[in-house]
Amino acid sequence: NSPHPTQGLTRHEPTPFMLDVSNQSIHLRAVAATLCALTASLLLAPRLPSQSPDPLPTCEANGRVEDVIGSGGIFYASGSFLSATSKDRQTTVPRIGLMAWSARTGELLPWAPTVTHPQYQFRVDSLAVSPDGQTIYFGGLFRTANGVARRNVAAVDLQGNLKAWEPMWLNVGRVRDLKLSADGSKIYIGGEYGVRVYGTRDMQELPDATFQAVILDGNGKDSGVWALELSADEQTLYLG
Repeated sequence: NSPHPTQGLTRHEPTPFMLDVSNQSIHLRAVAATLCALTASLLLAPRLPSQSPDPLPTCEANGRVEDVIGSGGIFYASGSFLSATSKDRQTTVPRIGLMAWSARTGELLPWAPTVTHPQYQFRVDSLAVSPDGQTIYFGGLFRTANGVARRNVAAVDLQGNLKAWEPMWLNVGRVRDLKLSADGSKIYIGGEYGVRVYGTRDMQELPDATFQAVILDGNGKDSGVWALELSADEQTLYLG
């Protein structure tokens, strides 16, 4: 018999970045996870027999989907798609990077904000919903939202109308993840060049006494911040 496919591989447990946001100090602790750990976990995972499940009874995006969130009985999706197909597969309509459907019926909803970029392929990488469920924030790579100038992050209401909120002097590049504080007063924005935090009401970057911005070297397309998570007490921000 041939040796086990994982023989000789060594597991390495990753340690995430951690930021202490309780004061002005920042503590970064990072140990990069190796590809060996991922390879070993995939090889050791049990293999299930091939299955061909029936399609989900819902509408679908005709392109890449980057994020999906649910709120108030509605699912919202973002990505780089240009259209969506109805649940019965009979109708295809424009949906430019953003779409929504009923969680109960799977029917496509009219909520349809749009984004554009004059030079590159637009994309909407991340979504966040305000605690009251009335505002959808989205971030990615774009220069307009609903035809109005917005640089990589914007907010709309439940009808898809653009809100006045626009972070001042945002400089994290392409936005890859968004996280709201529990009360919805702060939004953490992570991207190619680091993390910034803004107020959701006054659009101003919050003072260093609350959070000291983290700027990272963003020389490559895979650099920077891809994921954010806040601790339950909101004193630590984890970066991935």
